Amino acid sequence: MDDFGITPVEALAYGTPVIAIKKGGVKEIMIEGKTGEFFDAATPESITSSVKKFMERESNYDREFLINRAKEFSKERFIREFTEYLGSLSI
Repeated sequence: MDDFGITPVEALAYGTPVIAIKKGGVKEIMIEGKTGEFFDAATPESITSSVKKFMERESNYDREFLINRAKEFSKERFIREFTEYLGSLSI
């Protein structure tokens, strides 16, 4: 299991919206209605409802927004911010 949610970030990087269960790290990555849709439980009813919502909104997803959202989780950003954090520590 991927607790962070790298798979959704990879999909967003290609401009692809995501349908995912609303658990774990994906809640911090996705913006419902802008980067994809959530479902609350792994049941046929919940998943079906999310797929229907996705299909209704499909033309509203902005590919460039999806790609830019993925860039917020880049390796470069992580290294930069982690380095800045380490530099701010008084040891």
